[in-house]
Amino acid sequence: MARADKAPQDIKVLHPGSPAGFTLDKLDCELLSITLIHALPTEYNNFASSLLLLDLLDLNKCQSAFQNEESQCIAHNVSVSSPSNLASLALSSSSTPPICNFCGGIGYTDAHCFEKQRASADAKQKCKQKEETGQTQQAQVECKRSTG
Repeated sequence: MARADKAPQDIKVLHPGSPAGFTLDKLDCELLSITLIHALPTEYNNFASSLLLLDLLDLNKCQSAFQNEESQCIAHNVSVSSPSNLASLALSSSSTPPICNFCGGIGYTDAHCFEKQRASADAKQKCKQKEETGQTQQAQVECKRSTG
C-alpha cells in the first residue's frame, strides 16, 4: 500500500515544469507522443530509444524527429515504410475507433453495420414485392439500381 500511495507523488514529480503548469492538454500531447513511439515496428527500435532519451517528450519534437527519420530513410534509399506513415496509421487505428460511413455509428465500419444490412434487406424485399405485383420494367430497373 505504501508503494501505491507513493506512486501519484512520483508521477507528479515527473511532470515537466511545475505541477500547476501541467494541463490535460499537455498530458494528451505526451500520451500521443508515447503512442506514436510505441506504434513503431521493431526495425525502428534504435530510433524509438533515441526519442525516449529526450528531456521532454514534446509532440512537436516527436513529429519533427519522425519527419527527420523519414528524410534520412529516403536519402539513404531505405525501402521501409516511413515512420510518420506508420505512426499515423497506428494512431488512426488505435486512438480513434472506426466510424460507419452508412449510419455514423462508432466502433464499426459500414461492412459490419446492422443498420445497413437491414436497409439493404428492406430495399430488396420492396423490389421483390414490386416484381411480384407485376410492376413495369422501369420499376424493376430502378429497384436493381437502388439495391445494386
